[in-house]
Amino acid sequence: MATSEIPDVKTKDTQLPLSRTKIIMKSSPGVENVTKDSVYLTAKATELFVKYLAKEVIKNNSSRKKIEYKDVAEFVQSSRKLSFLHECIPQKITFREAQARRQRAQTERAANRVEWEDSQEAIAEYFQRWSVPRN
Repeated sequence: MATSEIPDVKTKDTQLPLSRTKIIMKSSPGVENVTKDSVYLTAKATELFVKYLAKEVIKNNSSRKKIEYKDVAEFVQSSRKLSFLHECIPQKITFREAQARRQRAQTERAANRVEWEDSQEAIAEYFQRWSVPRN
């Protein structure tokens, strides 16, 4: 699509506010200026993506009239095409389960730290034992 084919940005054919889109785009590190065309195209692409996502989730849950977060999360987690969203849209878990996961992660980090420290000590002992003093 050539620049001349892009509709006038002042037209209201996007559902997302262009001013917010511009703020979000400029909040990225290294981005100083954004053109009106890039703001419009980003807003339009985002809108089309959200519509696609909603339609696919509705298609997967045709028995219900409304969709919930868990429906979107399940669809995202089951779709290879949407793997880039796995961390952004995780499946819901209970607070208790989140605490348990956090505790497991802390335990694993602590165990890895001990293994690392033990291996560093073993390496130091090895070199001390086999090093030849110079006279």
